[in-house]
Amino acid sequence: SDNGISIASIVAGDFPRVYADGTRIQQVLRNLISNALHFTPSGGSVTIFASVVEDSTPDGEVRQSFVIQVRDTGSGIAPEYQQRIFERFYQIPLDHAGRTSGQGLGLAIVKMIVELHGGQVRVESNPGEGSAFTFTIPGILS
Repeated sequence: SDNGISIASIVAGDFPRVYADGTRIQQVLRNLISNALHFTPSGGSVTIFASVVEDSTPDGEVRQSFVIQVRDTGSGIAPEYQQRIFERFYQIPLDHAGRTSGQGLGLAIVKMIVELHGGQVRVESNPGEGSAFTFTIPGILS
């Protein structure tokens, strides 16, 4: 528990060995988790989910991708800001953000690292209902 916020992680039993830049993926997780903690009030929760999905490449090969989601019960993000939060230096106006954040680089760095791994990141959020940041990174061909 961190400042009265409960933290849980749920990792799928079949989670495979992942070939990725471990330091950078840790940076992605650190940024997403610290944001979640920052915008979640005392008594709330942050949950990290990790799972594997199988999909097919355009030429029909089966590949496993890993999906990680950081979900919080914080203040949420209004729809009009959900795309812009991944831009460098963008910060949600204070009257909508609950609390101010850092330099507005955390999510831009997350997006850059995930995309350099061939993946994508997205947010689902409703004001007052918390946020879920999900990133998917294509894994190895199975």
